[in-house]
Amino acid sequence: RKSGRGIWLYGCYDTGKTYIAAAMLKTLQGEGVTVTFTTVSRIMEDLKATFGVGSGATEQSVMNLYCGVECLIIDGFTGVKASKRGAESWQAERFCEIIRRRCDLNLPTVITCRRSIKELAADNLLPWEIVDRLTAKLVPMQLTEIQRKAKQESLEF
Repeated sequence: RKSGRGIWLYGCYDTGKTYIAAAMLKTLQGEGVTVTFTTVSRIMEDLKATFGVGSGATEQSVMNLYCGVECLIIDGFTGVKASKRGAESWQAERFCEIIRRRCDLNLPTVITCRRSIKELAADNLLPWEIVDRLTAKLVPMQLTEIQRKAKQESLEF
């Protein structure tokens, strides 16, 4: 935790990425660590909800929540389009800001994804401006085990 290093947990579907992330959540909570388990879609929904009239939260307060939690686990990451305008740009900017601030504060982040950081960046689904930070701060761990359902089907009872 002191190093601020996190984990980029990736591999094909149904290899146990979410299961492992949930186990991390339970373990860390048991140790008294404040952890948020979420998705990028949920983060963006929370941010968009601040735009309405009479919203109790501000965009900055929501950003502070995700940037300041002791450990942030983002499950099922599929990328944020690194376009130059529109809603896609807004999402990419907010995601980059969260990652930047967490790195600056040395707070660990765990991300589960089907693809590696470099694969997402090559397909323009991860802004290049944070690829260096992610590769420096997140330890890549690829799950290569066969899919659990396929493994279960091969068992005989």
